[in-house]
Amino acid sequence: MAAHTLPAGSAVQPLTPEEARAEILAAGERQPPGWLLPLFGMLAIVGFGWFAVRVASGDDPHPWRIYLQNLMLFTGIAQGAVMYTVAMTVAKAKWGRPVRRLAESFVLFLPVAFLLSLPLYGVMDQLWPWVEHPVEAKQAYLNPGFFTIRGVVGMLLLFGLSLCFVYHSLRPEVGRLRDSVQGRRRDVYDRLSAGWRGDVEEAERSDARRTLLAPILALVFAVTYSLLAWDYLMSLDPHWYSTLFGAWIFMSAFLSGIAATGILVAWVPRWLGLERYWTPSHRHDQGKMTFAFATFWAYLTWSQFIVIWYGKLAEDWPYLLHRGQHYPAVVIAMLLLVWFIPWVGLMGIAPKRNPVTLSLFSGILLLGLWVKLWLLIVPSVSPETRSMLGLDELLVTLGFAGLFALTTTLFLRTFPVLDTRDAHLIVPYRPIQPHP
Repeated sequence: MAAHTLPAGSAVQPLTPEEARAEILAAGERQPPGWLLPLFGMLAIVGFGWFAVRVASGDDPHPWRIYLQNLMLFTGIAQGAVMYTVAMTVAKAKWGRPVRRLAESFVLFLPVAFLLSLPLYGVMDQLWPWVEHPVEAKQAYLNPGFFTIRGVVGMLLLFGLSLCFVYHSLRPEVGRLRDSVQGRRRDVYDRLSAGWRGDVEEAERSDARRTLLAPILALVFAVTYSLLAWDYLMSLDPHWYSTLFGAWIFMSAFLSGIAATGILVAWVPRWLGLERYWTPSHRHDQGKMTFAFATFWAYLTWSQFIVIWYGKLAEDWPYLLHRGQHYPAVVIAMLLLVWFIPWVGLMGIAPKRNPVTLSLFSGILLLGLWVKLWLLIVPSVSPETRSMLGLDELLVTLGFAGLFALTTTLFLRTFPVLDTRDAHLIVPYRPIQPHP
């Protein structure tokens, strides 16, 4: 196998495949800054502590609305990032080799998201109006029992397949590396590689399983996430419906996974001292994906709006009219943050290659998707609420963010941040030469 090469004139020496694997594995032993994990833990404790106090202190359902909002946001990021790797597998995208493991790092939040979803079924009357005021024409579908079954079974199926997909990505690597790690990592590696059949057979078996699972998972994602969108979000206003709504929500989740992956691509290599594997060309590719799917999100949003606006049907138009009349600033903020600002900011080559601008506009996009979920949830069940700048919004969001960051950090400290089988295959960045 050819050694890993670097651009001509680089002061850093090329690495052999064995040296590249050792370097990546050693990076996982590096400890994050001492303040980082306590910060994430404090955010989670403060956020969920505030939520618990608010729920216990009265009958105000608003904390549950913000809880639902953040559950959908961070679940969407984790699931969307897994689907990002699924798309790479289906497309056989070689450019995504260094990106794939970073996207997979969000997968540990999915079991947490499932557990966090369970309390919602005990407070359905505080969130979904059809529980206390059934819609006769939809009662066969919108009833607490069937709603709970759909949510629990759908999440178990989708999250289970996602974990299985990532497991088959990790297994060939942890089996080969288990003798190189110690302590907690060794225990995890031994469990994941139980029944080891040898490097070659395991690699072939893993690739075959991932190739089989990828299209299945894509279909399950589209169907299951559409059901979650209809149930958790669209049924908040049980008299309104849209056939495009499910696709809009699951593509929003896909976009959020891409954007969150972009933040890791921008900074994790620098924190771990592995810049040779994530070059400006990789950030450029990641920026193009963010730019493209933000524009696709805008296309779906326009498609949703124009049909309702043009038809002005009695059951459709009030949904948009209420938000346009009473929440114009929130609507404008959503469009600016999710699409226009990232679209302008990531236009051109330089902003995509720069880690600061890539992470900045990816973060702005995620903030816009948070605003979008607030706009979908709160006006439907609490029309009198006008501001999204309250302590519930701030602290509950920080609690979810802290928990999400903890699960991601746990993954990145346990597994190599890059598939060591591919380390020597990554083509480093070569500056584009200007035309004469």
